[in-house]
This record gives sequence, C-alpha cells and structure tokens, in this order.
Amino acid sequence: RKAQTNGSSSSSNNNTNHHQTFVEKIIDISEGEKVKLNDEQVVGNLLTVFVAATDTSSNTISFSLWELANDLALQDELYQEVVEYTQQGCKKSLDDLTMEDALECFPRIRSFLFEMLRLKGPGPFLFFEPAETMEFLGKTVDPGDILVTVGPAYPHDPNTKSEVPFGPDGESPQEFCARRWLSFEPEEEKKEEDNASGTFSRPKLIMPSNREAGFLAFGHGLRVCPGQMYAHVEMTTIMVHLLHNFLITPAKDCPKMTVVSRFTETFAEDLKLTLVPRGD
Repeated sequence: RKAQTNGSSSSSNNNTNHHQTFVEKIIDISEGEKVKLNDEQVVGNLLTVFVAATDTSSNTISFSLWELANDLALQDELYQEVVEYTQQGCKKSLDDLTMEDALECFPRIRSFLFEMLRLKGPGPFLFFEPAETMEFLGKTVDPGDILVTVGPAYPHDPNTKSEVPFGPDGESPQEFCARRWLSFEPEEEKKEEDNASGTFSRPKLIMPSNREAGFLAFGHGLRVCPGQMYAHVEMTTIMVHLLHNFLITPAKDCPKMTVVSRFTETFAEDLKLTLVPRGD
C-alpha cells in the first residue's frame, strides 16, 4: 500500500491532469490524519463499489447499445470519433488506451453516455439525507430523515432557469440529445457543417455538476457515488472498443424491448443484437 500511495502522490504532484482512481483515493484517506481506515475497511469500501456498479454499469451499456442499434447515424458519428483517435488522436492503438485517454479523448461518446444516464439511466430510485435541518416543501427535514426521488431524470420546470444545458439545436431538457454535453467553438461548428471535406472536430465536453438537480445519475451533493469515476472510465472504454470493432444492429428476432424497475432499471426481455465485425 505504501508504494502505491507514494507513486500516486508523485503522479498527482507532477501531472495536473492526473485523475485519482478510487483505489488511490481510499488508500490516501486510510493513511490520512483525520480519518483512519484499517485494511478490512478499505477492502469493504472497494467491494461496495464493485458490487454496486455491476448491474448499473452493465444495464447502462445495454441501454446504450440498444439506442445506437436503432440510430445508425449517431452510431457512425461516435465510431468516427474512435477512428479519429486511432489515426490522428492521442495514440495510435486502442491497446494503449489509458484512463486519462478514456476521460479526455472521447467527448462525443461521453456526452452520449451522460445523456443516457440522465434520461435512461439504471437507477429507479435515489436516496438523500440532509446534513442539517432544512425546510423542504413546507416540511421540516432533519438529519437521519430519508428523501426518495423516483426516476433518473429530475422534472424540469420550463418557467425556471434550466440546470441542464440546451442541445446545440435548442433541444430542451425534456428531449434526449446525445450532443447536449458538448461545446463547439465557432471553427468547430464550421467543420461540423463541412464534414464532407473529411475533417472531424473534437468539441469540448461539458461536465454535469453533482451539485445541481439536473443530473442525478450518481447522486447529489457531498454524498455522490464514490465509484463514479470508475464507472465513467469503464463505460467509455467498453463503448470505444465495441464501436471500433463492430457495427451494431438489432437482431432479426429481437423482441420489442420494454423497461422494468427491479433493483435497477433493466430490460424485461433478452436484448438481442447483431454485431458485425468492421473491416480494417
């Protein structure tokens, strides 16, 4: 543990773009002055992340693949981002894909996943507990009281300022928009309009805030899911490799898909897709 901590600290000090993993963070906390965690508590926290993320991450991937299978134009756009990475992006080979690359080099794929999590995410319920006494809808809520929200998307009042950015073509927060979390510079917008020339721009990613109610996929405020960075890296990496290697379409015998709420939101039927290998 000591060697790992020293290595991560050095990396953090020398690289301002370093993304601390949950393992590194929990080890730092365990060796800090304010909070002491023994080895059993460290392992327990790590197991919680893996167990809690199993259904949520896999179901999000399933929902995302179904969405792309039924929107080939969007699928091709995300595929082109992967091609751009392999040809002239951060590195030449996906075998060299790092955590930093997954978080920084695929803004279109990440924006798509943000929107899937926002409107079609796997969590049917979210639980909140106030840190101090507060008033909520005319009621007094004390520490220890549990508030439960239903559904992954926070209802948006069109008469109030939105905490969710509008899409590039004015798509409202109630609509699904895979590009919602992208910011295009003027020259990039021009490239978007002239993709026939073979250019492909890399827009900037707008990060959803865990302190606003418009994006509740990982919770809200100080008690957000501790494994959210792990989930972002995992889901982005999976999508990058699937898009790079396969064209994804619904299987001929795929039934009409419906979503049911269990421990997580999940498909009631078996998801059947056809994965066609892409040429080199």
